[in-house]
Amino acid sequence: MRKKKTTIYFRSRLELPLLWNAFLTGAFLTGAVLTLTANSLAAQPPSELDPPKVKSPDFLTDVLPILDQHCSNCHGASKQTADLRLDLRSAILRGSSSGPILEKGHSDQSRLIQVVAGLDPDYQMPPEGERLSAEQIGILKAWIDAGATGPDDSSLLEKPLPWSFRPLRAPKSPESTPLGDSKSLGIIDAWLAGPLAEKQLAFSQRADPQTLIRRLFLVALGVPPTPEEVERFAIDSSIDAYEQLVDRVLADPRYGERQARHWFDVIRFAESNGFETNRVRYNAWPYRDYVIAAFNDDKPYNQFVKEQIAGDALGSDVATGFLVAGSYDLVKSPDVNLTLMQRQDELADLINTTGTAFLGLTIGCARCHDHKFDPVTQKDFYSLQAIYAGVQFGERPIRSEQTPEKRQRLEQIDSAIASIQPDLQTFKDKAQKVSLTRKTLPPINSKLNLESFEPTLTQSVRFTIQASGGSQPCIDEWEILDANGNNVALASLGAKAKASSTLTGFPIHQLEHINDGKTGNSHSWISNQTDGGWIQIDFEQPQTISQMRWGRDRSEQFQDRTPSKYQIEALVENDRWKTIASDKGRTSYSADSIDGVTEFLDADEKATYIDLFEQERKWKSEKKALTQGPNAWIGTFSRPGTIHRLYRGDPLLKRETVPPAMVASLNGPELQEDSPEQTRRLALASWIVDPQNPLTARVVANRMWHYTFGTGIVDTPSDFGANGTPPMHPELIDSLAASL
Repeated sequence: MRKKKTTIYFRSRLELPLLWNAFLTGAFLTGAVLTLTANSLAAQPPSELDPPKVKSPDFLTDVLPILDQHCSNCHGASKQTADLRLDLRSAILRGSSSGPILEKGHSDQSRLIQVVAGLDPDYQMPPEGERLSAEQIGILKAWIDAGATGPDDSSLLEKPLPWSFRPLRAPKSPESTPLGDSKSLGIIDAWLAGPLAEKQLAFSQRADPQTLIRRLFLVALGVPPTPEEVERFAIDSSIDAYEQLVDRVLADPRYGERQARHWFDVIRFAESNGFETNRVRYNAWPYRDYVIAAFNDDKPYNQFVKEQIAGDALGSDVATGFLVAGSYDLVKSPDVNLTLMQRQDELADLINTTGTAFLGLTIGCARCHDHKFDPVTQKDFYSLQAIYAGVQFGERPIRSEQTPEKRQRLEQIDSAIASIQPDLQTFKDKAQKVSLTRKTLPPINSKLNLESFEPTLTQSVRFTIQASGGSQPCIDEWEILDANGNNVALASLGAKAKASSTLTGFPIHQLEHINDGKTGNSHSWISNQTDGGWIQIDFEQPQTISQMRWGRDRSEQFQDRTPSKYQIEALVENDRWKTIASDKGRTSYSADSIDGVTEFLDADEKATYIDLFEQERKWKSEKKALTQGPNAWIGTFSRPGTIHRLYRGDPLLKRETVPPAMVASLNGPELQEDSPEQTRRLALASWIVDPQNPLTARVVANRMWHYTFGTGIVDTPSDFGANGTPPMHPELIDSLAASL
């Protein structure tokens, strides 16, 4: 029987070099083969293999030795190429990252048998070394046909919880130590005394006043004390001299600046975007000042955390600068694949920073696969992405602080606006009714617009632009059609173009492109006048025209500069310009647009409506000025779309959908898929600071120790997982964390 050749289709430009590199190293044949599910290729007929010679093989004594001999190097306990592990029965049944590799009771439909038996000429396992014998393949077939039975070893697949995942309980401090009782030593030294005594060590002698004040200033303020401050402290003989000094230092504004710098390092805060443009964020400073003030005002840490994730819901707008503090690639690619990857990188950075900063977890390691060391799954990663998917880099207005005077004026404005609403609504209702009796053209769009009119004999046609969104208008091609649908405006046919002006310095935006037969932004004309300008086509011979087509950019890359108000005229008999088309017929009813209402009112009604509309606009503008402050780089928010788990982190390789949720192994809650964007972030913030979360307090207690003494009790302060280091004094860090 002739074997069917298989063709591999790569679904992204990213996947091709990855798979090619894997092929060269042998990993492609070792791992990627088994990631194909049993359904990805048609199963070979059972006649291709001899029938099993063993009736009911045992997994431990018959099957496992075969897999250990031939497959363990790439699919064992220490390495799982393609997320496939073959040394545990439960792992075999689970399959690879792409699906199952066997079907119980049906060895002839199992992908595992196809590749180890060489039934598919394109994929054979193992790729190197000794092949499986016919007897060994028969054992595997018989085991699958018998139901793939064996011991339940699923518990061996579960990752042990790191020490930091255990519930936080305040340990009982030692009452006495070899170096003194806890009351005289203090709570921290009481914990340290025991380990010191075990190593036959004692506490250092108390530092002299000059050294002590210098240490305190450098740690807390980042600057040394002045000679006068040193002298004043050295001669202070009061019993609480040091406590008073600490209070003065903590009240110093430089304390917040010093501690904020540590925090900015943790959350990768910058006042520029990074990448090749590295554009400065001139209005990122409000978040910077917020963090400084938080330390100086002794803001509770749980409030500090919640405001940075969901401050827009808690009356602290500037705090969400945390969400957009990292790098941002301003330059987008015309390649949709690369743009999707840019966005994926933005979200991955935010997810990972949230994990390391607040939880001491390297959640970013689960972007492409389950975390190799910690109980964080790939589903956990994308569930967190579903929470942050609505966060966008950019500016938004800060709500201004309200005073009694402002509140009084706002009440007056609201009352004035309410008083004219009935009259405005009456006009809107009438306009809507009239609009239903009229036939209107489609709204103007940037790609292509069609104008139709009575056949008109003319020598010249002029397109006058009156508005284009506050910028110089652009048209890529102006086609003027005769009765047979031929474009008679082409320069190649002798038509001449002229214009009021042309933007200088850009060869791709010259007048010659208006009738050269080419479309797209790179072959267009741009006026040198904001919201205005005209172009004219003069025909070599008079032409009878009835239609025309025009657009801003038919390649659909750009939408700005599109003319929104215009008039098109034809030069007719007696050298008279006659209007043959305009934007007027394209206006449809819109209660939010002044033109969308006045277009359908008579002259008197129009004048009254415009007066009321302008009053409302003026009052709303004043209200906005009273409630909104300046713009700041604190992010914007939009409704998230559906989020999928991504195979190997590739945005083009979508798998199942995931709901917004927190880390499951930490009892993180799961939200509804249609939860509002702000609700998602607020839930995440609340879960992070929940007293039942064992990580948050431990992580911040360790950071404060780190910033005070130079090394944390856990010396990997952003990794409290299995790949980090365990605490050098578990009781001490739990005691400090519990006290928070």
